[in-house]
Amino acid sequence: MAETSTLRLANRAQLSARLAMRFSNVLEMSEEDASRLTQLLESDPLFQKLFRAEHPDWKVFSRARFPGSRLSTSFYEIPEKTQAPSSPEIESVLEKQSGLVEKIKTMGVERYEKYFLYEDGEKTVREISSELGVSEEFVKQVRALTDAVMMNPDFFASKTAPGIVASERSTCLAQIHGVTGGQTEISFFSPGMALGTYKVDYEKLKKLKDSVLTDKEKKSIQDTLRNLEMINSRRTLIFRVLTLLPKWQVAFFLNRDWDHLRPLSQKEAAQELKVTPAAVCRAIQDRSVLVFEDQEVSICEFFPSRKDINKRKLTGFIRGNGALTDKEIQGVLERDFGIKLSRRSVNVYRNEILKNLRKKN
Repeated sequence: MAETSTLRLANRAQLSARLAMRFSNVLEMSEEDASRLTQLLESDPLFQKLFRAEHPDWKVFSRARFPGSRLSTSFYEIPEKTQAPSSPEIESVLEKQSGLVEKIKTMGVERYEKYFLYEDGEKTVREISSELGVSEEFVKQVRALTDAVMMNPDFFASKTAPGIVASERSTCLAQIHGVTGGQTEISFFSPGMALGTYKVDYEKLKKLKDSVLTDKEKKSIQDTLRNLEMINSRRTLIFRVLTLLPKWQVAFFLNRDWDHLRPLSQKEAAQELKVTPAAVCRAIQDRSVLVFEDQEVSICEFFPSRKDINKRKLTGFIRGNGALTDKEIQGVLERDFGIKLSRRSVNVYRNEILKNLRKKN
């Protein structure tokens, strides 16, 4: 009996380890690869059957947007052919559907977003057709076009928004507008993040599994749920990091001044998020955001060490006073900046700053 119990615990531990590894992999995915995973999920006929269900008893899946978030208005600039390069595949789709795009424009942004962009699958094609006063075929066409664009792995409004040039290694996820009424306002460039998370009605799902789902569908639904939960966990952690940035770095966001950044470790953030520091590291790695309308900032920059902050403060001084000795710089730093450093630390800071300045020049 004891051996059986031990074996079960070992199996559970192995399963937990595999799930943790899968979550780590999903968290490290680029937005393009995460879009492919979402595309696989939403293109599955069984998912669609339980998402856009024709009968309430079959309505198992739905979506829920993150509070205070929306898709960037840059989304609407794509049909207008902005100056920056877009995805050739998306442009081809939109060119072929130019007539449909014009009809969508006449519908108006508010109604388009309500019935198509942010739909949660609650309304049937017939219901949308009736409420909008359009044909059911038109509803199906708009749905298909929206899915083709939103789920396209190469679609990022940030790549087509004028004036925004993301670095080669960094993906600009969103624009943080600030905090209103205690809630962070975010415009996502990532369509998947803008759509939020998936909700599952497990009670309905159990009834369907016990009655009408085939053995093949029962097996398929388990894979669907695992992928869905991984996508949800990924999006939720990234969203929570973004919404907490203005809280963690409140002085920076209020004063719009880099000198107001405070030291913040990924371990400290992980404790508040109740995840591991490794998860925080993966969530922010190679990702950036826009702040103050047009400044693209690596998310990692919001997690500076005390040394990083001191180096930022000292860069201008070192640039203009490179001829001073370490001891002289040490005295000036303590007197004018309130920074107490050993001569050895001053030397390390000076060399690192000068090295970075030479690289920029």
